[in-house]
Parts: sequence; C-alpha cells; structure tokens
Amino acid sequence: MNGDIYENTSIIFTKNEQINKREFQIDSQHSYVGDVAIMLERPPDYYYFNGKSISERKFEKLKTENPDYQFFFFKDKDAEIIARKSYLNSLQLLYSN
Repeated sequence: MNGDIYENTSIIFTKNEQINKREFQIDSQHSYVGDVAIMLERPPDYYYFNGKSISERKFEKLKTENPDYQFFFFKDKDAEIIARKSYLNSLQLLYSN
C-alpha cells in the first residue's frame, strides 16, 4: 500500500493499554511511542515573595495587607521561561519596597 494513506491516520489506544516504549509496525512504516505522560491535573501556580517560594494563602495575605508592594503576574510560556520550570500555569511575584 501507498504510505501516503497513513499520513492523516490516528491510532486510538484503550485507556488501560501500555504504550510507552513500544514499537509499532504499520505496513512499511515503523513508528515508536516512548515516555508518554498524560496529566489530568492542571499545572500548578507558583508564588514568590522577595525571591522566596511561599504558599498561595501567605502570598495573597501579604499582597492584600501591602498594596504598595510590587506585584508581577506571568502566565503559561512566559511563566515557564522566567521560572525556568516546565509545566506551570502561572508565576506570581511580590516584592517589598
């Protein structure tokens, strides 16, 4: 068969089927699936005060009690780049004057 037939084809695996680090042969094509991670939880948010990681509750309390503090909010890829971490939703920074 022509390999172009498979160009837009999806293969569905069942929920309980182990697919990491397995090899699959589809006619003349050879595919490899490895280290698949499926995350159902949303990425975490990170909170920092003067460069130190703190809890969300403490962060919100400091922010509310000190409206003159400098506040920065970053989301998605910007947050990942600034925090030098992957898989996070937002990064919130608070600095005292």
